[in-house]
Amino acid sequence: MHCHRFAIAQLEPDALEGKSTQEIQCLADVYSIFGYGADDIVDKRDQIVMFTKIRTEMMGVLRQMTTKGRYAHAIVLRDRLRLIRREFIQLQQTYEKVLLAAFLKGDHFLDAITLVRAQHDSKWVQRHVDVDTNCNWRREDLAKSHAIQTRQLEDYLDRIHEPMVKFSKTLLDLKTSERNLSKLQLYEQAKSVYARADAIEKLERAKNAQEFQRFKQKQREDLRIKQHAERKQLEEALTDKQYATLRAKEWDTKRESQRVKNLKRDMHHAHALDQHKPPEFTTHPLVAPREHLKQTSSTFGGQHFLGRVRGERLQVQSLCALHDAEDSVPSDAVRALYRWSALY
Repeated sequence: MHCHRFAIAQLEPDALEGKSTQEIQCLADVYSIFGYGADDIVDKRDQIVMFTKIRTEMMGVLRQMTTKGRYAHAIVLRDRLRLIRREFIQLQQTYEKVLLAAFLKGDHFLDAITLVRAQHDSKWVQRHVDVDTNCNWRREDLAKSHAIQTRQLEDYLDRIHEPMVKFSKTLLDLKTSERNLSKLQLYEQAKSVYARADAIEKLERAKNAQEFQRFKQKQREDLRIKQHAERKQLEEALTDKQYATLRAKEWDTKRESQRVKNLKRDMHHAHALDQHKPPEFTTHPLVAPREHLKQTSSTFGGQHFLGRVRGERLQVQSLCALHDAEDSVPSDAVRALYRWSALY
């Protein structure tokens, strides 16, 4: 079928004057009078207006025929009118089925679900990237701090001097004895005492140097243990943060899934109710649709959902309309923001 839609403004008011009513045999002839083809998709209200005009005209001709006693022609015209009416009702029912199938198919709803999933995945991918970036930055910052601490400790250890040796009482007594023996010119005994004192002094100086090195190593080990504890504490905090992000993603995914299920259930319920409504073939129904029906009814839930997901859009007036000299140009060339749902 050709997907050309026509507005009611295109209906010719004098269309019936171009063709005799008795030449109309089926609904296709009615379409041709108003300039439509059999494959054109015509607006429902336009169809009703065309059928009403044709029926009014043909009923007038029928009354004239019965008044003049031309019942043979009246029977033929009556059968044609009944055929046109049956074709019109079948066409309306076909349109209702097509629209209902489109609603049940939920193209808008499926598009909205696709957009929601894409936005959800994009949002949480970016959230994970931000979390990983922050974690890496904190690791690098801690590593820099540890490098500075290590450098400062090494500089401090390089600057300090080895502490003075605290000789033992035995060594001090030997040195005193050596001096006294040397004063008394007892060099033989002084030599033996000196040899013994020198050996003890070397041992005590070596012990003092070892203790100084152990002190340095202990400072390095304490700093290493402290830095290891800080790294472990940081990793625990970063792991908690990453798991918190994963839990938030799971909760957000469940919430979005439940929200989509609720919207889909409401929309299908509204479609099921609409399916049981009898079709109305009139431009003035007994029960008028409530105000803002298309903006609030669950029947149009797919359009509403898609409009909310897509967000707002800036609509700019056509340049052809702006430069059209025949028509008046509206003062507000740029329209206000409106939601996508208003387009459907």
